[in-house]
Amino acid sequence: MQQGKIYASGKLRQIKVCSKVPNVRDLGGWKTADNMQIRYGKIFRGTDLNGTYIAIEEGIDILRGLGISAELDLRADYNKAHGVSAFGFSSDSSDGTIPTFYYSSDSGQLPSHMTDSIFLSKWQLEFQFIVNNLRQGRAVYEHCVHGKDRTGFLSFLLEGLLGVSYSDLVKDYELTFFCNRAKSTKDSIDKVFDYIEIMDGVTLRDKFNAFFVNKIKAKQEDIDLFRSEMLEPSSSLNIIIPIIEKGNANDDEEVDEKDIVDIVNYMMGKQTSTGKFDENEADINGDNMINIADIIKIVKKIKQMR
Repeated sequence: MQQGKIYASGKLRQIKVCSKVPNVRDLGGWKTADNMQIRYGKIFRGTDLNGTYIAIEEGIDILRGLGISAELDLRADYNKAHGVSAFGFSSDSSDGTIPTFYYSSDSGQLPSHMTDSIFLSKWQLEFQFIVNNLRQGRAVYEHCVHGKDRTGFLSFLLEGLLGVSYSDLVKDYELTFFCNRAKSTKDSIDKVFDYIEIMDGVTLRDKFNAFFVNKIKAKQEDIDLFRSEMLEPSSSLNIIIPIIEKGNANDDEEVDEKDIVDIVNYMMGKQTSTGKFDENEADINGDNMINIADIIKIVKKIKQMR
């Protein structure tokens, strides 16, 4: 196994909702092959907020403050709180209005779903929901449980349709594993990519377009509207940002020796230097305990950063 540092080129936004919700981010910032980039504040992806992960009221307010006014629930019937909007959005369209909540009931997450009419139909309805709400000026929050497989698949398809490169598609998919420390399922994405590659078209974006039109049965006019809403000319700004898994225990935006001291203070029941303490950030090894093992991890992390 190789070790090293991972860097993201350009500005990407991960949203800190609260310590119990670890994997929320903006799709914005990714560059496309035709020198465009995905707009910020249009589509957000993440975990559930009212089931396995619970967002406090202030966390929901943070997301509302980002403009989120529609929710796409990709959970299955066996998942906690499935079909219930964490924001209180409505699925009612009886008066002719566009619903702000849609429950997809187990979205696609396997390579075999790319040829399964049931899941293709689900993606069609999910895409239509997103387009309808973007048309209304609403930002959309898409999620499953962990924001990993079902959310990862749909985001992969949407970003591919926008013209994001294969390398960046994989990077965005893999970023989730810095948050929930689950086993990577990139092999599934590689199989999906192999299937996309046999679609008609010259460029990768053309091939995703063919998949949406011929398999998902999306309308080209909706695809065009989706792109016009989601894309803008690429900024010349290019910032190299090191991605740090965890460690900012005292919530001062840095990972340093102060975090080690404050983890010890926390273990001894003392006040931290900032008066704040993020248990999720302090639990670096992900064992749901804060102890000497986390301190050892953070010491190694700080050495690697220098």
